[in-house]
Formats: sequence, structure tokens, C-alpha cells
Amino acid sequence: MMSGEEHTSGGTGEGAICADGGVANLRGADFSGAFLREASLSRADLTSADLSGADACSADLRGAALTGANLRDARLAFAHLQEANLAGACLEGANLVGADLRHTTLAGAHLAGAKLSGAMLRDADLSGADLSGADLTQANLTRANLVGACLNGASLERALLSGCRVYGVSAWNLRLDGATQEDLILDEGVGLPITVDTLETAQLLWLLLDGKRTREMLDQERSRFVLLMGKFGDRPELLGALKKALRARGYSPVSLSIERPANLATAETIIALNHLARFVILDVTGIHNVEEILSPPEMLSGQIHPVIQCAAVPDADLPAAPGHLNPLAYHSPEDLVESLDVRMFVDGERV
Repeated sequence: MMSGEEHTSGGTGEGAICADGGVANLRGADFSGAFLREASLSRADLTSADLSGADACSADLRGAALTGANLRDARLAFAHLQEANLAGACLEGANLVGADLRHTTLAGAHLAGAKLSGAMLRDADLSGADLSGADLTQANLTRANLVGACLNGASLERALLSGCRVYGVSAWNLRLDGATQEDLILDEGVGLPITVDTLETAQLLWLLLDGKRTREMLDQERSRFVLLMGKFGDRPELLGALKKALRARGYSPVSLSIERPANLATAETIIALNHLARFVILDVTGIHNVEEILSPPEMLSGQIHPVIQCAAVPDADLPAAPGHLNPLAYHSPEDLVESLDVRMFVDGERV
């Protein structure tokens, strides 16, 4: 340890690091569990240092080099991290509540489950960062670089997201109540300065605009995609046999178990999957009123192959919908596969 610097590791004392008279070289240092509250570490070189579990609340880390550092579960609430370099750093579970991260580099950083509520992230570089499950409630991300970042499951309630660069962002299951989203920029890989006002729109446009490869992939999947619907909970062997048979014939099976009447969310899911499917295999075994389960009937359209196990009472009330054929009775999974092989050809062409 350099003279003029003191530290306390393992959380056993109350000392703090003092970087006096220049840049402190603390590369690879072990400060795990250290008490660094309000410590002065501006411009310190903490590359690859271990600060896991350290208490650095309100510490001055402006301009510090923390690339590849381990800050897992560190306490950095209200810390000053302006213009610090945390590229590739591990901040999983870290407490950064109210921290100042303006112009900070967090490219490729691991921030899964981090607490960033009220944090200042204006102009921060979060490209490729993992923020899945992070709490960004009321955080200010104005003009932040979120290109390729993972925000799945993050809370962005009442956050500011104006002018962010969002090309390639992954934004599933976000909580965005009260968030300000405007002028989000889709630029890289697009060739035109496109702006949108929601992360969901940005994600959708990225998929649609990702060149010929994405469109070809969607067209290819649509030609192979088969939707399997029914009460499969207690008949995994049937579902397994159907999937195996479809894969062997070049199809891509997607299964959906329908055990109770559809609510609005499940109805929308069924409609979306149905529109994507080449055809649907609908097993009505154990469903005495299909219209009750699938209401309105328009949820299913196109080529529908209803099937029913012989042991069941074949009186299912099928909804009237275009493309429905008469129910196909079967004794066993193998029998069903064989029967479907015959039915799934029309005038010598596979449907």
C-alpha cells in the first residue's frame, strides 16, 4: 500500500482511503467489505479491484478507473461517480440509490438486481450493460446510451428516458408507470435518424428493421410454426409424441395448454399465435364446451385440426370458425400421429 493512503478491509475499522497528491494506484487491491464511506478516491486507479460488499456511501469516486472491478453488493448510495470508468465491472446487487453517475462509462457492466432508484445517469454509457431486474425508479437516464442493453424485468417507474440511444435494447416485462419516454433514438444499423417514444416500440422496430436476415427468419418460421392447443397437463406423453412427429416433418411446434376460460391477456396471446401459425392442432379431449374456453370463436381462424381421444365423449361443442374440420378421433399418441399424417396432406400438398 502506498504511503499517505490508509484503508480498512473486512469492515473491521473506520478508516478510509485518502488519495493525496495525485492518482492513487490501487489496481487489483482487495477492499472487500471495507469501510470507505465518504472516502476521497477521485481519479484513483482501482482497475480490477475487489470492493465487494464495501461501504462506499457518499464516497468521491469521480473520474476513478474501475474497469473490471468487483463491486457486487457494494453500498454506493449517493456516491459521486461522475466520469468514472466502470466498463465491465460487476455491480450485481449493488446499492447505488441516489448516486451521481453523469457521463459515467458502464459499458458491458453487470448491474442485474442493482438498486439505482433516484440515480443520476444523464449521458451515461450503458451500452451492452445487464440491467435485468434493476430498480431504476425515478432514475434520470436523459441521453443515456442504452444500445444493446438488457433491461428485462427492470423497474423504470417515473424514470426519465428522454433522448436515449436504444438500438438493440432488450426490454421485456418492464415496469414503466409514470415514466417519461420521448425522442428515443434508433440509429445504429438503421442508417436513418429514427426516434420513437416508447422502449417497446424501439424493440419492435429493431426487430423489423434488422435487415433482410430478420425478415427471412420470420417468413421461414411462419412456414414451419405449428400451434398445439389442448388440456395437456396430465398427458405429457401425447404432447411429447406430437412435438417429436412435427419436428421430424420439418415443423416447429409451439404448445399452449388451455385449462380454463381465456381472459383478455390469454385471448390476445392465442390470437397472436394463431395468426403466426401455419396450422393449429386443437385437442378437445376433456373440454366439454370449446366455445367457453375459446371465446370469442374468432380467436382461432385458418387451418384448424381438432382432435379428440376415443375414450372421451365426442360431443365437444366446437365453435364455428373458418378452416375447422371434423374432429379426428384417436386411440393413442401413435394413432394420432399416423392419422394426422394422412389428414395433413391436401391434394398431395402438405397444408
